Amino acid sequence: MYGVELYAAVRLAVVEEGLSHHEAGRRFGIDRRTVSPREGALMNRSTWLQERRMEKFREVLERFKATGGASIGGPFTLTDHEGNAVTEADFLGHHTLVYFGYTFCPDVCPMELQSITEALEQLGRKADGIVPLFITVDPQRDTVEVMADYAGHFHPSLRALTGTPEEVRAAARAYRVYFKKDASEGDGDDYLVDHTSLIYVMGPDGAYVTHFTFGTPPDEIAAQLSGLLG
Repeated sequence: MYGVELYAAVRLAVVEEGLSHHEAGRRFGIDRRTVSPREGALMNRSTWLQERRMEKFREVLERFKATGGASIGGPFTLTDHEGNAVTEADFLGHHTLVYFGYTFCPDVCPMELQSITEALEQLGRKADGIVPLFITVDPQRDTVEVMADYAGHFHPSLRALTGTPEEVRAAARAYRVYFKKDASEGDGDDYLVDHTSLIYVMGPDGAYVTHFTFGTPPDEIAAQLSGLLG
């Protein structure tokens, strides 16, 4: 297991020196493929990096605000990590937590999914009325099999959804989610994807209720969800 200080040094090199994650990892002898999603999330609790990370996401948040929260959500057709075709209608009757990301994300995605996991664990039986959805923005690599393996690292109720590139783009448009492959990483299968990092809370009727910004503590998420559930 890599230490928090070592991982933080890698992140600092990325943020302040403009290195790619691969370059920074190699500098400090870290192979990100050996870091489990849960381990990566826990290591990212290093609070002294949070302000630097938030700078990147403030721009995305402003873009979100400009769209208007009321327009968030809509129809989608995707495939879950068990190979079942699903649409937004399959989740009516439950509150949903919708997060867009990708399994090869080295830090932000596992951190946010870990926050969702901890929040739902804090809610106990109340969490039975909530379905967390993880929708990939990287369908090229996030196959059903990959999503199934990844989902196993987080809350057991998590539904991990993938699809064709067209289906994923349609879902992202419905939720006003921005994502873009990092062209600087090359044309192979080892690349990063820049994307909106917000957790959307949708009501039992499928309508937007609220959202949590990047880095919202799990206990705050749990408290707000508990209030919604009554």
